[in-house]
Amino acid sequence: MLISRKQRFVFFATPKTGTRSFYKLLMSEFYGGERVGDHKHVLGEEFVDFYKFIVVREPYDRMLSLYLSCCLERGDVKGFVEDMSLVGLKNDFKSFLRWVVMNKKRFYSLNKSKYLILKSQAPFFENDFDKVIKFESVQESLKDLPFLDSDTQLPFLNRTYDENRSSYFDTEVYELINDYCHDEFQLTGYRKKFS
Repeated sequence: MLISRKQRFVFFATPKTGTRSFYKLLMSEFYGGERVGDHKHVLGEEFVDFYKFIVVREPYDRMLSLYLSCCLERGDVKGFVEDMSLVGLKNDFKSFLRWVVMNKKRFYSLNKSKYLILKSQAPFFENDFDKVIKFESVQESLKDLPFLDSDTQLPFLNRTYDENRSSYFDTEVYELINDYCHDEFQLTGYRKKFS
C-alpha cells in the first residue's frame, strides 16, 4: 500500500500488478507517496476520504507470472521450490499450483511472511475503490487518475513474459487457478475458462 497525504490518494498494491512501477512513479517528491507495507489491504480510518485505486490482473496471467518470477527466472527466490519439494512436488507450473491450492487457507490468512506475494486479490475488495485498473490496460488507464497528468507514463513495467505461455496451460491448470482464484474472478470481472 502507498499513501500520499499531499495528493490525498491511496494505492493498494496487489502482487504482480506493476507495484514496483507505481512505487517508482508515486514516491517521487511531487506525489509524496509513502509505502506503508507492500501488500496491505486494510485501510486506516484517517484515509477513508482519500482517492483509492487498485490495479488487478487476469488471474491466469498473474499466477503464471508469480511462478515464473518466484520459481524459475531468478531461481528459488522465495524458497517456494524447496517448500514444494518437501511435499514431493517438482518445480513446474502445475506442481506450483497444486502446492498453492493445498495451502490456500494458510496463504489467504498470512500478512507478514515470504508467502505474502501469493495472497489473493480478493481481500483488497473489502475496500471501496474510486478506480479499479486492469493491468492489461494500465498505461491507457493512467489518464483516469485525477492526480496524474494525462500524458503520464509508468517508468517501466516489469512484465513477466514467456513466449511459450500457452504451453503452461491445460485443463487441470485452468481448474487449479479457478479454485485458488475463485473470488478474484467474481470481484475483478475476469472470466473463468473451463469451469
